[in-house]
Amino acid sequence: LKQASFIPLWETPLWFFTAEQIVFNDGLEVLAIEEGLGTLTVVLRQTESPEAGTVTLIFSDKPLTLRKWEVLDSQGVTTQVSLINPHYGVEIDEDIFEYDDLELNRGQRQDFGR
Repeated sequence: LKQASFIPLWETPLWFFTAEQIVFNDGLEVLAIEEGLGTLTVVLRQTESPEAGTVTLIFSDKPLTLRKWEVLDSQGVTTQVSLINPHYGVEIDEDIFEYDDLELNRGQRQDFGR
């Protein structure tokens, strides 16, 4: 479509990731908890907007660590994010979150820090 769509984070199934402390009974409904070989899977959805979709959190155990999440959106599209070798407590440069309209930059060389 060559356009950008901006959706406020609080209107997505991942809004709780921005909370200082995640509380599963505050605006979230736990749909399922499954224990597998070395994993714990928790399926969540918003209590006030269940049509927004679900989030599946996949943890490894011993120690309990978030390894992956899957978002099933309201259109039935699944997006998966895996955390491979994550680093915690590291400051992230705010510039990484700036939006570049690639249509405006067409024909210009993009430098990705290589």
